Amino acid sequence: MKSIMQNAPSDENLPGSSAGTKTYQAIHIADGKVRQLTFQAVDLPDAQQFVAKLGCGLMGEAPLVTGQSNVVPFERPDAFDVRQTCHKLGISRSSLDRLVRRGKLSRLPDTRKILITRRSIERYLARAA
Repeated sequence: MKSIMQNAPSDENLPGSSAGTKTYQAIHIADGKVRQLTFQAVDLPDAQQFVAKLGCGLMGEAPLVTGQSNVVPFERPDAFDVRQTCHKLGISRSSLDRLVRRGKLSRLPDTRKILITRRSIERYLARAA
């Protein structure tokens, strides 16, 4: 996997460079390659709009790392294929399809391969517990 940093403009008057911005992370999958992006946005709706234009999935706010680069390597997969998801949840393929259709699990948008986000699996398991 490859991590890249979306640099904010250096001009203080441009969006994304003021002290009121937050750092977010997104994931992009294309041609079998997974890339993690770190970028700045004013707020969550701004970050959601940005990743929608790029065709990425928003992972959330980036953890604050002091004294190091803002690029945070993946510690675990952020998305799982159908087989892995069914195995993790102990469900069938048809049950997985039903959960995705009902919005209980989220898949990465604009990908040919069905990939279920780790965050949606964690949310689903937390609600089920």
